[in-house]
Amino acid sequence: MQIGPVNLDGHHVRLEPVSLAHVPDLWRAAEPEEIWRYLSSTVRSEEEMWSYVASELAKQQAGLVVRFATVAKAIAQPVGSTSYLNIDRHHASLVSRRARGGVRDQRRLRTLCTPP
Repeated sequence: MQIGPVNLDGHHVRLEPVSLAHVPDLWRAAEPEEIWRYLSSTVRSEEEMWSYVASELAKQQAGLVVRFATVAKAIAQPVGSTSYLNIDRHHASLVSRRARGGVRDQRRLRTLCTPP
């Protein structure tokens, strides 16, 4: 099973492979402290966001995760991120992890319903 970064387009959002170029917009979207309240990790600065994204990209290179920036089409800016993790190629399965974004339901539906 091939799993890797692709672009996925919906009506309201586009999922695009995350890159370090997304960091400033991702930090603006993730800056409010309440976003991190129930998560196991916390990012408290743009520098920490840069390190977090760099870490996720390294995991992606190792085939452990596929991370996307969630871009709101109306404003053409990232409003959050999402990823697939726990990739099990043998059983052709993966787990979706959601992060903040006002377009969460459409993003999830689009991601899960896109044919391979």
